[in-house]
Amino acid sequence: MALGTGDVTTSKREFAAFLAQTSHETTGGWASAPDGPYAWGYCFITENNKQTYCTPTNWPCASSKQYYGRGPIQLTHNYNYGQAGSAIAADLINNPDLVASSHRLHHII
Repeated sequence: MALGTGDVTTSKREFAAFLAQTSHETTGGWASAPDGPYAWGYCFITENNKQTYCTPTNWPCASSKQYYGRGPIQLTHNYNYGQAGSAIAADLINNPDLVASSHRLHHII
């Protein structure tokens, strides 16, 4: 997403796409929900069916940590936590719960 570049229409489309993706990732809706399955966006801060999501990569998993979906974009997998943490100077490999608990990170990730 490159908000701030291009014309106003492009920026609005990019922002709408971002909101659509993040609300889809955190939806609390169900197929027969009143007003449809996507009427309940931004419902969950963490994944409901938590899994470890630890894959051997350049970002080794910390002992007893799980890398399930957290935050508005539902960051998942150790390698994504590692890269995101590196980009924002936060140790998300050893502290994955920061994604769901830090108000500072909610605006970044």
